[in-house]
Amino acid sequence: IISNSEVGLGSVNIQPLIYCPEKDLGMIVQTTTARRNHSGPVYSADTEFEIRPELKNQDFGIWKGMNYTEIEERYPEMLKKYHEFTSSYVPEGGETLIEFDERVEQTINQLIEENLTKRIVVITHSNFIRAAIRNALDLPVEYQNRVFIPTGSASQVKYYKGWNILMYSGHVPIIG
Repeated sequence: IISNSEVGLGSVNIQPLIYCPEKDLGMIVQTTTARRNHSGPVYSADTEFEIRPELKNQDFGIWKGMNYTEIEERYPEMLKKYHEFTSSYVPEGGETLIEFDERVEQTINQLIEENLTKRIVVITHSNFIRAAIRNALDLPVEYQNRVFIPTGSASQVKYYKGWNILMYSGHVPIIG
């Protein structure tokens, strides 16, 4: 799973990504068609990406596109509630962390089912990656934001029947 960068909640600015061997490659999936032209040298120029809208970031509703300072200034009471009830509070028009995690789990399970025994490369938001790692390790949802995923980093989870292994997380490769 490769993290792209986020400017504000739900806004994206892609950084160069990493190269991975194509051995047993099942698919490369990402969130929007616009990212194909900005994703850097992940595989070869003729590698096709499958667009999966369900890989989108958590929907922050009226906070979408805002940075933390803007939210703090415009919605201080909502932000306070969000910090008190992180997993269950949702800004107007958004999805709770619990709803988001359920979507992430369903999406990852579907990708695995479609690509049994094959490698899958997912290019998506750091929030999505945190949720995928949290789900894979069966951690409480409240611990999800304790996982740090740097922009442009790679994480690897191996999924087996009945158990999963986090191989590495937040790896920032040296490109060049």
